[in-house]
Amino acid sequence: MKATRRHDLQENELAKTLGDAVAYLRQNANWIVGGVVAVVVVALLVWYGFNQRTVTRQKQWQRYFALSNGVQYQGRQTGAEAQSIPTRLRQDLLELAGETSQQNLAAWANVQIGYSGFEELTRRRTDLDAAAVDVLAGETRSGYERVIANYPAQTPAVGEAHLGLGKLLESLRNFDGARSEYQAVLAMEGKVEPLTISQAHSRLGELGKWSEPVVFPASAPAQELRPTPLPELTSGLGPLSGPASAPASEPASGPAEPGR
Repeated sequence: MKATRRHDLQENELAKTLGDAVAYLRQNANWIVGGVVAVVVVALLVWYGFNQRTVTRQKQWQRYFALSNGVQYQGRQTGAEAQSIPTRLRQDLLELAGETSQQNLAAWANVQIGYSGFEELTRRRTDLDAAAVDVLAGETRSGYERVIANYPAQTPAVGEAHLGLGKLLESLRNFDGARSEYQAVLAMEGKVEPLTISQAHSRLGELGKWSEPVVFPASAPAQELRPTPLPELTSGLGPLSGPASAPASEPASGPAEPGR
């Protein structure tokens, strides 16, 4: 009897709890449904925002690769607008670096600005006046220096920036400045690409040749210069100076004797 009574009491308690829950749901149905809907909406917004950021990042990298490919082939373009292509590429790269939140992308975009400027400077050096050379060299240098100053954690890009800046300074015959940049690359060994380290070693070796004194071979002793006698000036009639020549024949000694 007692077990049956306990079982009945438990069933009554469960029924009461369920009844209270149903009553609560009926009273607050609108709030509950609204809360569920709000949670679903928030989840969808979070997913959409994350997905959009992913899409934006992918598009920015696609744009970067297209621009870097343009930098690689900018010197091979022909036509009336060929000379304006590098400038447009650098402007687009600078815009991309400013709008992206990806530090590595921004750093490499500035490295590409340096690449583009240095390629154009090397290719058109003889065609540009001194003012244009200064402008292009300054633009190239700014691209590399932005990487070094603003993105120090992006070590592969920073190494490329030091290397590119060294090449620029070397082309401007600032050998001390170039040497400092190449040494900065070597100080990052293990953190940058091996090819970058190899190029820095190679350029330092070339700079070492400029530092060695130039030794010229000993020249042979100069020979004594003696005046060469002038040839005797002549005319078609014989010497123009000197003793008078003898007559062609002796004059007759006297009248011939009459015949015998």
